[in-house]
Amino acid sequence: MSYILYCPIRCAARQCEHLDSVTPEAVTPDLGASFGGEVYFRAHDFISADEEIEFNYKIASGQTKVGTATIPGGTRRGQMVKAELVDEQDRAVSIPAFTYEGDNSYDILIGMGEPGYLYNLPEPVSFTVYVNISALEIVEPDLQELITQSITNWFADYRIGERIEYSDIRNRIVIAYTAGSDHEFLGTERPFRGINSLTCTVVGRGESISQDGQTIDLEEDEIAKLASIEVQII
Repeated sequence: MSYILYCPIRCAARQCEHLDSVTPEAVTPDLGASFGGEVYFRAHDFISADEEIEFNYKIASGQTKVGTATIPGGTRRGQMVKAELVDEQDRAVSIPAFTYEGDNSYDILIGMGEPGYLYNLPEPVSFTVYVNISALEIVEPDLQELITQSITNWFADYRIGERIEYSDIRNRIVIAYTAGSDHEFLGTERPFRGINSLTCTVVGRGESISQDGQTIDLEEDEIAKLASIEVQII
């Protein structure tokens, strides 16, 4: 699950802590994880002098890099300063604990957007669809490609948090789906010709479904993405 991280840094020579309050006896270097975003430092109080803070961050590949937050003197309470990451295209997914030797206090936030209006990217969940078609003697030309495109179009229109329903996928094998239809039936869809019977299995999130009524639920910040599809016609 992805979310904005709030990490108060308090007191000198302390590790970065994900706690509402920090005491010398309770140090928990756990900042959680995000799907990926830019890093911002938000001052708890007025910052009177320039300060440079180095911190480690991890990207999606698991690689750890060193970022730098340059806090200018005169930064007001609640003001957010964007940290500099090694590569402009880097997106931090987590910030391991690190030692801060200054006297100020900040929140660390991971997110996309603008200061004060950060948002989290939806976390993609990969699905694979396996289709086996028993065909009639007369089969529509390019049936395999048409089914593949129909299912691809359907997955492209999934909303964040929308669950996978087997019956939806099965219908997209039998009836063409037009991209951008927002999972609505337009009344202009046509059935594919030449399908006698079919079996289908949808695999993702450690689950598989292959019968009407079966579903795979997604978290509210996840979105379904089609990783691959295999269509066999016999």
